[in-house]
Amino acid sequence: MNTFALLLASAAAVAVGQTAGDGLKLVPSEPIETVIKPRSNPAQSPPPQAQGRRLEIKPPSDPIYIVEEQEWDGEDWRTYRRPKVDAFSRDAGNVAIQSYDLISYFENLPEKGKKEFSVEHGGVTWRFASDDHRRQFLSDPARYLPEYGGFCAYSIGHGFPASARPEVFAVVGGKLYLFFDPAVRTVWQQEQRSSITKADRNWPKLHR
Repeated sequence: MNTFALLLASAAAVAVGQTAGDGLKLVPSEPIETVIKPRSNPAQSPPPQAQGRRLEIKPPSDPIYIVEEQEWDGEDWRTYRRPKVDAFSRDAGNVAIQSYDLISYFENLPEKGKKEFSVEHGGVTWRFASDDHRRQFLSDPARYLPEYGGFCAYSIGHGFPASARPEVFAVVGGKLYLFFDPAVRTVWQQEQRSSITKADRNWPKLHR
């Protein structure tokens, strides 16, 4: 039997389950089952369940008003549009400088005040950590009030008002200055004298 005939005989034996010449029973193989998973239809699939998140609503920062003013430049009246803020930095609850205790800055330990030790001054509420601090403030408010209403001293020196972070501060010459961030404070300290001079000149034009 030639090779081709032998292959045909082996194939026939496999097809009918016959035994090959070496005693090995040849069994036809079972077909391979292919499992096809149906594609999910996004329109029919339920949407993933949203994970609960806590929504934090923070009070708005200091409002900025655009005000038109006329100034005499020596030859003619000119109209300027300037951004202006209120006299003191405050939150939506009308509490100044995010409730920080003014007296604590001069003790180099800034901390937030408490509601029970509050006082109204300049149209806003100031809070203090203790009744003793509140009494100190009432004895001489001008001594403790922050420069430029508690707005960023660096920005005021550059002609525009910006809210400050009360925990970033400097006490210079018995006066309290607040800043937007530590980097700004560092730049301000490098140009401290000229920065204060410019801010003192700009501040009357930048608040209502």
